[in-house]
Amino acid sequence: MESENDLKSTISDKVQEHRAAIEQLGRFGLVSWSNNDIVSALVDAGADPSPENVKAVREHFYVQHIDDRMTELGFTIIEEAISDLGLAVGDAPDKD
Repeated sequence: MESENDLKSTISDKVQEHRAAIEQLGRFGLVSWSNNDIVSALVDAGADPSPENVKAVREHFYVQHIDDRMTELGFTIIEEAISDLGLAVGDAPDKD
């Protein structure tokens, strides 16, 4: 039977392989969340990190749609990088 460390190592290897594969498709920024992330957030907030609270957070509307928020934030970050690098050249010309 695999130990928890072996399993984490295997998963980490698979994640790295997946990242490399999506990188070949010109994509980046793979993000995943775990119950441990919720436990850490509960502890940081001074809340009880019970299984019931973890479940409640996972089932909350905002968390259920976390991918939408990550996409919105990602586009904001990309736009800020373009601005910070001085790559924006002003408004697009009218197409009349």
